[in-house]
Amino acid sequence: MAVTFNENIRPLFSKWKTMMTWRLDLENYEDVKANKDIIYHQISSGNMPPPNIATLTAEQIAMFKQWMDNDCPEQ
Repeated sequence: MAVTFNENIRPLFSKWKTMMTWRLDLENYEDVKANKDIIYHQISSGNMPPPNIATLTAEQIAMFKQWMDNDCPEQ
């Protein structure tokens, strides 16, 4: 399965948008791509999202990593 930002990655972060204030726009392709390593570190270490919000599953984190490893396709 091809993992793309619009179909797979944006929806991971969209569910948090109303619950958090962001330093970058996690629904914006360019912002996420430019900060992908930091975002990956934060989601894989459990530091993101904050404790009051459910973390991503191992499968969702793996999907983000797959997206990174495939040069971050937008569509």
